[in-house]
Amino acid sequence: MARTPSFRNFPALPWGAGVTLLAVAGSVLACTVPVFRYALDRWEPDGFLLKLNSETARTEATRNLLRPFRANGGANLEIAETSLDLGAEAVLFFPGRTDKPVWTGPFTGETWERLLRSPGRETIAGHLLEGASAVFVLADEGTPADDLEAARIGKRLRFLESVARIPEIDPTDPSNRMGPGPELKIGFPLVRLRKSNPVESVFLDTLRGPEWYGNPSDGPFLGVVFGRGRVLDARPVPECDDEWIENTALFLVGACSCQVKNQNPGWDSLFAVDWDRALAAAGEKAATNQAPQEEKAIASATDSAGAPRVSGAPEAPAEAAVKPPVSPAATVSEAPVVVESRPAAADPQGGVGVAPAAPGNLPLRIALLAGAVFIAALSFRLLRR
Repeated sequence: MARTPSFRNFPALPWGAGVTLLAVAGSVLACTVPVFRYALDRWEPDGFLLKLNSETARTEATRNLLRPFRANGGANLEIAETSLDLGAEAVLFFPGRTDKPVWTGPFTGETWERLLRSPGRETIAGHLLEGASAVFVLADEGTPADDLEAARIGKRLRFLESVARIPEIDPTDPSNRMGPGPELKIGFPLVRLRKSNPVESVFLDTLRGPEWYGNPSDGPFLGVVFGRGRVLDARPVPECDDEWIENTALFLVGACSCQVKNQNPGWDSLFAVDWDRALAAAGEKAATNQAPQEEKAIASATDSAGAPRVSGAPEAPAEAAVKPPVSPAATVSEAPVVVESRPAAADPQGGVGVAPAAPGNLPLRIALLAGAVFIAALSFRLLRR
């Protein structure tokens, strides 16, 4: 058991005051960017390891397959040659887990493509780059029972989209600075993939994670992907009740209380995406789309202020604060099957989106930090006596 540090010999007043001031200053400076956006901006995905046996790695066919990847990268994957007996031509391992192979098999053009890409991953990455808070990935076989579960999960996600709010963000706080990317909004799309589809098999194994406790051949499971392809959690569907879905979704839209990636739950999956370049393109697209919206809002406000109200015209009904959830129709087709989700766009008037920012409090922060430093220095001097 870890030992509890003793503060018995510390001067009570100065030390206690210093800790209090440091705690208050830390809370004032805490990052309030949502977890999902902080991860998208700053958390680089960990690299998977692909080991090739020496004989395979030195063939002309292998060199030709790997040449574009070695030149351009674009995937969280490292490749190593080994003279050890792998039992196969190639083995893929989870990041930092050479005891946990994800995939084992021959190294061909077909298997190389499946390691890097699949239609499901392209769909998920597209949602994330369009601003989705998280993508819920349902792996099933499309049975009538699976359709009912998909409808239940989709209904809950639509409800959460209607009530979730992005935390208040202070733009004067440097820790709240966001990188280029899509519009900040709430959205929880649901993507369905067939477990039996061999094209998705590698991705589904990474989605289960290195500590999956069940049998991969067991029933359907649900995974939650956010950021740059990071998986927050994955569980068999019977364990994914409404409470779990709600807690998972609200954690991701809440303020990022811990900015260190490895101190947060989850693991990375394998995506062949140049995230920095893709986010820069998404940011340009968001800026282009935002300009006409702002012009339209200004024109609308001008028209509303200048046009007299027509006598006898009915008043527009006030929109309900919380809309009832709508159950999406579950569909059955080839993988991936996407239960359509339209993430709620940020409301410029303070609806689902960024709440109005609080007035700047930079002088207060400077005073608190200065006080904390002074008290800490005083405590250090008293301790040395």
